[in-house]
Amino acid sequence: MCSTYFICWYRLDYVNGYLIWYTNDIDRVLVDSITGKIPVFQDIASLQGYGENIGLQLQEEVSILHDLDIVQSWLANPISEKIDCNSFLSIWNLFTDVASSVNDSTFDYRRQETDKIYNKLFFGNNLPAITQEGEYYEPVWAVDEVKMLSGVLEYGLSMFRQATQPQYYSN
Repeated sequence: MCSTYFICWYRLDYVNGYLIWYTNDIDRVLVDSITGKIPVFQDIASLQGYGENIGLQLQEEVSILHDLDIVQSWLANPISEKIDCNSFLSIWNLFTDVASSVNDSTFDYRRQETDKIYNKLFFGNNLPAITQEGEYYEPVWAVDEVKMLSGVLEYGLSMFRQATQPQYYSN
């Protein structure tokens, strides 16, 4: 099956970054076959040049911002009132794709236990396709759920940092 490649935009340590996300049967991010790391770039032009150099046809649109700084800030004081369902779900999904790409089987290894938390984030997005008109779901978070969410995101952020490698590409 052919893969479709996209520009994935994230922010970490108040710096914008870009990587290549792709989909076929499963979603992943591009990993350099030599270093085993995810090449990341500080600007779209460098990422596009890198993609062209290795023969990838990147889709034009840039993904939504995956603001890892929101997670990093929340992890400093993980309280339920500050859980941003939209951002956290998007970032959790990115971490899942990163883990799959770098063969990290320990990220979210307790999926049977964390599914309830993931689903709260998912339904807390109140997507029009699943939320009836006039309805709004606001998750209520138990202390143990906040702790588990914190553990998943903390591990994911650490994994992301270890799995990425800045690239300085020029034509």
